[in-house]
Amino acid sequence: MAEDNIAAKASASEEAPPPKILLRRPGTLELFGGPSKEDGADRPADLRIEGDGFPEVDASSTEWSKDGRFLAAVCSTGVQVVDMTTKTVVASVDAPGARAVHFSPLGTYLLTWQPPSKSVDGERPPGNLVVWSTASWSEELRVSQKQLRRSAWPSLQWSSDEVIAARGLDNDIQIYHGQHFDQGVVARVPCPKLAGFSLAPGTAPYRLATFVPELKGKPGKISLWSYPVSDTPIASRSSFRAQEASFKWSPDGRAVLCLTSTDVDATGKSYYGSTGLFLMHADGQFDCAIAPAKEGTVQDVQWGPGGSNKGNKFVVIAGSMPSTSTLYNIKGEPTFEFGSAHRNTISWSPHGRFLLLAGLGNLAGEMDFWDVNRKKVMGSTSSHCAVAYGWSPDSRWFLTATCAPRMNVDNDVKVFRYDGSGPVVKKEVEVLWDAVWQPAAQGVYPDRPASPGRKGPTAADAAAGRGPTFGEKAAVYRSPGSTGSLAALMRAERGVDKAGAGGKKVGRVDAARASGTYIPGMAPPEANKPSKNAKKQEAKRRAKEKAEAQKQVEAILAVAAGGDADGGEGGGGGGEAVAAAAVDPAKRAKALSKKLKKLETVKAKKEAGEAINADQSALLDSEAGLRQELASLQL
Repeated sequence: MAEDNIAAKASASEEAPPPKILLRRPGTLELFGGPSKEDGADRPADLRIEGDGFPEVDASSTEWSKDGRFLAAVCSTGVQVVDMTTKTVVASVDAPGARAVHFSPLGTYLLTWQPPSKSVDGERPPGNLVVWSTASWSEELRVSQKQLRRSAWPSLQWSSDEVIAARGLDNDIQIYHGQHFDQGVVARVPCPKLAGFSLAPGTAPYRLATFVPELKGKPGKISLWSYPVSDTPIASRSSFRAQEASFKWSPDGRAVLCLTSTDVDATGKSYYGSTGLFLMHADGQFDCAIAPAKEGTVQDVQWGPGGSNKGNKFVVIAGSMPSTSTLYNIKGEPTFEFGSAHRNTISWSPHGRFLLLAGLGNLAGEMDFWDVNRKKVMGSTSSHCAVAYGWSPDSRWFLTATCAPRMNVDNDVKVFRYDGSGPVVKKEVEVLWDAVWQPAAQGVYPDRPASPGRKGPTAADAAAGRGPTFGEKAAVYRSPGSTGSLAALMRAERGVDKAGAGGKKVGRVDAARASGTYIPGMAPPEANKPSKNAKKQEAKRRAKEKAEAQKQVEAILAVAAGGDADGGEGGGGGGEAVAAAAVDPAKRAKALSKKLKKLETVKAKKEAGEAINADQSALLDSEAGLRQELASLQL
C-alpha cells in the first residue's frame, strides 16, 4: 500500500504542469510558464509566454479564484473575467471604477466594490457592493457601502463551504445564506461600536470573531460568537492599547490570533506604536496573551497551512531589529527558536513543509529557507528591493519581484528554488506593476520533501569550469593579510551569527535563555562556556603571571631590606611600601598624597594645642620618609 501511494504521488508530480506566473504591465497582462523540475541552480530557465486570450487593458489590479480557474482584471470601465481553462474572456462585469474584487472560496461568486455614485433627482443611488454569480454573471446581491478599508476587505465573507456569508456594519453583523442571497438577512450578531470582524474557515459549527476598539478609557474587546447566534458571545477578552485589530484563523478554524495595535506607544520605546498578540480557541475554552521571545513590536505572524496536524502551529517575528522568530504550538507555547536577524516577513509554502523568513520592504532583502519538519535551514540568499513575493502552488519555487511605483527602475522578476538556490529565473521588465503565481486546486501538486542535496561538483562540472576543481573543497575568499575579524565584527553588530554546516542563524542570549528555559533551536546555556582545553590553558597563563609577579615583589623587598641595613632613611613605608610602589607606582603615589594631606591636618591640630593620639603621632614621625618616597615616585 505504501509503495502504491509513493508511485501515485510520483505519477501526479510528473503529470502536473509547471506552475505559471502572471505579470501585470502597463496596458497588458502576460502569463508565463515558470521553471520546470529540470531547471536548477546551475541551469537558469527563461519564462515562456503561455497562449493568448488576455484582455489588452491597463488593469489596476488582478484577483485569482482560489483554484486558479478564474482571473479578474480590474480596469476603469469594469471588471473583465478570464476563464483559464479556455483562455478566453467570459464576462465583462458592469462595475465601472471598481477598486476591489474578491472570489468566494469555491469560486461560485465574485464580489466587487466601486465608489458610491451620487443621487439623481433625489433618488437613492444603487448599491456599490455587488455579489455576482460566476455561473450566469448576474447580480445576486447589491448593497451600499460608503468606504473601502483595505485592511477589512473583503467586506462580505463566506464560510469555506459557502453555506453562510457575513457582512459587518457599525453596530452588528448581518448573516446571509451563502448560496441564496434572495432570502435576505437571516440573522444578526449584535456588536455596538464594531470596528472589525472575521468569519472562521471550515464548516459547521461556524464561528465569528469581532473587535471593539478602546474608547474613552474603556478597554478594547475581542469576542467569539457562534452561529446560530445568541445574544452573548461564547468567549471575550479585554485589552487596553487596542485601537485596531486584525484576525488570523488557523486553517481548520480551531483557533484565532488577534493582533492589536495603537498609533502611539505610551512607554515611548517605539516610534511606530505598540502591538499585542492574543490567542483564542474557537470553542471558548482557552485563551492567552502571546509573549514574544523579544520585547517589542510584532513584525509579522502567520499560521502554518495544512490540516489539523500541520496547521496547528504559527510563527511570530517580534522585537526591534534584529528581531527574533519563534515557532509556537496551538496552545501558544514556544517550541522552536529560529534565531535573531533582520527579518520582518513570514511566508509558508502551500504544503506547510518549507518556510521563508525574510527582511523585505525597507530591509536589505535577506531570505532564509527552512525545512520546518527537520528544523533545519536549507539555504540563504537575498533579493534587494523586492516588493511582490510568493510561493508557487507546488511549493518548489519562490518568486520575488521589484515593481513600480515602489521602485521605478530595475524592475525584474526572480525565481529561486525552495532551498534558496538560484535565481533560476531572472527576467528584467521595463515597467512591472505586479507578479504573482497562478493558484492551483488542492491535490494538483503533491507534498514533496526536499530532494537529496548534491555532495559536491561532478567531473563534468569541473571539466566545464563550473564550481571548484573536482575533489577539492571550495574555500571562502579572503583578501591577502585579512584575518576575517572585520566580517565577524559586522555580523556581531547586526546580531547575527552563522553556526553549523546548514548556515543556521543563532541569536544572542535572550530572556528565555537567561531564565533557564531552553527552546530547541537556541544555543543552550552551556554552549557559550569555554572548552576543557581552553580552561586548562587559561589556568596555566594565570599561574605563570602570578609566579612572575611574586618574583618581582621578592626582589624589590630584598633591595629594600638591604637599604635599611645600610642605614638608609626609609621610614614610613619600608620595603613593603617600596614593593607596592614598584608593583603599581600610581596607586602608591595616590596613597602617599592622601597620607600627607592627613598629616597636615594633624600638624595644625598639634599647633593649636589639641591632643593627638598615638597613630597621629606616628604619622608625624614618618613625615620625612613619606615625602622622600613620594618624591622618588614622581621622578
